[in-house]
Amino acid sequence: MWKAKINERRKRTFHEWSKQAGFLFQERTLNIPDVGRLRFLISRPEGADSRNPVPALIFMNGSDGSAEEIAFSMLPYKSEPMAFVLMAVVGSVDCDFPMATDSERVTKALIDALETLEWLDSKNIGMVGFSFGAYWTFISAKTDSRIRYAVCNGMPFRHTFQMRTSFKLNPVITDSLMSLFQVRHPFFLLKIINTLVERADRLLYHPSGPILAINGDQDSIVDSRDTEIIGRAPGNQLLMLRNDDHCGLYKFDRMVKILVAWARRHSLNLRETQLG
Repeated sequence: MWKAKINERRKRTFHEWSKQAGFLFQERTLNIPDVGRLRFLISRPEGADSRNPVPALIFMNGSDGSAEEIAFSMLPYKSEPMAFVLMAVVGSVDCDFPMATDSERVTKALIDALETLEWLDSKNIGMVGFSFGAYWTFISAKTDSRIRYAVCNGMPFRHTFQMRTSFKLNPVITDSLMSLFQVRHPFFLLKIINTLVERADRLLYHPSGPILAINGDQDSIVDSRDTEIIGRAPGNQLLMLRNDDHCGLYKFDRMVKILVAWARRHSLNLRETQLG
């Protein structure tokens, strides 16, 4: 019960802040057949309409983050001519369903919904993921061609998921996965983790839009070598933040500036291609 009260207060105080900051977001609920309800936030830039559709940038936060947290960090970029679509990671408090090994279908359903908005350019969509949200950003970018570019920040992969061969998984990761997948014992994560690693392995060299893999080189939660694997794959780019922790925690403002610049550049390139 106290969690429900905290979530309601979170939503209420966020909307109050949003109005005061002049950075308005509409809260929406998406009903996904055979899955459940997803809550997300979306901003609409001034002047965006059917004659002047704007690109969209989807954000998926990590297991301990929220959609509102992303909005706070994006405040300096509220004048960007793009829509920000914000969600917490699948299986979190903003979903009424657990994570599954095929949870990219949630992103697919979200993009289906975005395509119905006349003021949004559905051919110019990017995605940014943090931590476990970065995993689903990677899978989504590889399986849905509508995601034209992506940023994977602090993505867990082979080295982080050592549990596929032993039980040396970081306790923080273990607790998060047990909560997200709603399992009662780490033993039941073994098959899940094997599936997650195998899926990412199969898709590593699958064609997609460009992916920026970014992380702190001293990550204490996710093994930084996983970021290097993604960033060194053909067509991708690697950026390690020196002497920083998970997802660029200590240089967060700089990290956000980098990912916005990446999104802006690739979004503009797509728009020029469409016009040209």
